[in-house]
Amino acid sequence: MGENLFAGDDKSPYIDQGVVMQTMMLAAHAQGLGSGPATSFSKEAIRVILNLPPNLTPEIEVCIGYATPKGKSQLPMINKKRVAWNDLTFWGRFS
Repeated sequence: MGENLFAGDDKSPYIDQGVVMQTMMLAAHAQGLGSGPATSFSKEAIRVILNLPPNLTPEIEVCIGYATPKGKSQLPMINKKRVAWNDLTFWGRFS
């Protein structure tokens, strides 16, 4: 594993990640997209899915997508059938 930037009393990596997350969410909003942070996820699963090198550790996710139009159901329904979460997910990877 690579160097753990989140060890010790130095909180600056948390500030940096917050600034990056905020910038991504503002950029998504400017493009008409909805976004939200997620901190509860399997770091190992993300490492495998994105093929991350050992020196990178996922600390937070930003979910980005099209927001539900006002007045529409918040449930993912198409033709009165529930849509599976994996049908709504794009699985990109580092090359």
